[in-house]
Amino acid sequence: MQKILLALILISSPAALAAQSVSLAGAVRSNALAPEQPRLSAAAWARIDARIASAAERGVPAAPMRSRAADGEARLASESRIHSILESTETDLRTAQRTFARQSRWASEAEIISAADALGYGASEAQVASVVRRAPADRPLVVALTTLAAMVGRGDSPERATGVVEGQLAAGASDASIAASAGGSRRAP
Repeated sequence: MQKILLALILISSPAALAAQSVSLAGAVRSNALAPEQPRLSAAAWARIDARIASAAERGVPAAPMRSRAADGEARLASESRIHSILESTETDLRTAQRTFARQSRWASEAEIISAADALGYGASEAQVASVVRRAPADRPLVVALTTLAAMVGRGDSPERATGVVEGQLAAGASDASIAASAGGSRRAP
């Protein structure tokens, strides 16, 4: 059960893998495609790195932004497309931070990233806030929000996914049970 939980977290939040990278430009250049030149210029990567650093200075978690920029590069996205992706990611992260603040609840970086992932997949700010509001104040929400993101990301309606996660939280379900509930849910016909 713990393996399922870990797999769900890692699959739904690729930002955790990018957190070890100091410089996005250096990380992209050192990947398996190292023999080839990066598609974007050093100047383009400098602008991308500067945007990420600026967001981080404003308190936005940088790891998911680095991850999404690297993913954009891997998918051969243009610099302007990568900046668009970063803008969307930053908006989701800031919305997640605001959602926790409006619920008078401190959030870990992992909780903010998980909430932003749910928003990015299509859950509304109100749905994320509802999950946050219904959870006991001392309960970490990484798994609940990651499960919400995973369910919406694979096609469940945000309303249904929110209901499933809220039901699990109301029942006092363990994180493993919440994560497992994502496996049993299916898209409505």
